[in-house]
Amino acid sequence: MSAESNVATLRRYFELLGRKDIDGWLELWADDGVQFVPYAGEALPSEIRGKAELGRLYREILDSYANMRYTGVEIHAVHDAERVFARWHPVGVLKTGGEYENDSVGLFDFDDEGRIVRYTEWFNPLGFAESFEVSQTEVTR
Repeated sequence: MSAESNVATLRRYFELLGRKDIDGWLELWADDGVQFVPYAGEALPSEIRGKAELGRLYREILDSYANMRYTGVEIHAVHDAERVFARWHPVGVLKTGGEYENDSVGLFDFDDEGRIVRYTEWFNPLGFAESFEVSQTEVTR
């Protein structure tokens, strides 16, 4: 696939997440796609493998939020068609009434069919852990 096509796929990635359309979002992934979160802390696994596990985790996360928006999204092809860099600012309101806001960057690798095969994300894990733990505590009461 071309760099332009992969950039367009990533725009759709954020659009689908913002709508909480996990089924549509999973269609953007290769079956054996993997996400790495090097600084996940205890809030997230540092590695998520395969569509089933990605879907389970992202459904759980997004179910904690009344809404989630991805603002300031910047997407750039990197040196070749198979790699795309993105920067974004997620802003969410938890179902419990709390808020989440962070800055994230990610490096996405695509296969020849334009599906995501590898995604590495960096963000401040403290902000995520605080909002996610509050949400999980409230949801399990």
